[in-house]
Amino acid sequence: MKKMIALLLTSIFLIGCQDPKVETEQEKVSNVDTRTVYESNSKPRYIQLHLKEVDYGLNPILLSYCWNEDLANCPTELKILPDEDTLDGQKRFILPPNTNIPFIIDSDPQKTLPFPNNIELFLVEDEALTPVTITNDSFTLPQEEGSYTYVFKTTYNEDIKGIAFYGFHLRVRN
Repeated sequence: MKKMIALLLTSIFLIGCQDPKVETEQEKVSNVDTRTVYESNSKPRYIQLHLKEVDYGLNPILLSYCWNEDLANCPTELKILPDEDTLDGQKRFILPPNTNIPFIIDSDPQKTLPFPNNIELFLVEDEALTPVTITNDSFTLPQEEGSYTYVFKTTYNEDIKGIAFYGFHLRVRN
């Protein structure tokens, strides 16, 4: 009887000392159906700039996007860079120099689209893309007056893989 009690207590002790299973990020089941995104070729979530100075939300124009199970099959650069003519249908805004422009990614819970893992911003200069610093989901306009065309590049690299490019144009003037 003593052996049975000792065996029972030892079993309880060993079971109680085991680490509980901790669910890692990779073990979590995503609520995004990969087949649906790839097959339907759904447009990615939109980006919205919050222009406090004019109390307006500006949605950059979706220039191109690609969903593919192999991210290497998606173009990593734009073949044609946007300019004022490309973004002609977009409302024009004049903002002061050094204005901080926050942006958000559409967070509509009804959409079963992923959120990007990486967001980059570029300024179109001399038919090339120059990286722009993003800090706390915002960027700062240049000090010099002028017309500026920007490109966001969003990369998705988890359950769903893809790349999207968005363009917008702003004018800087005192």
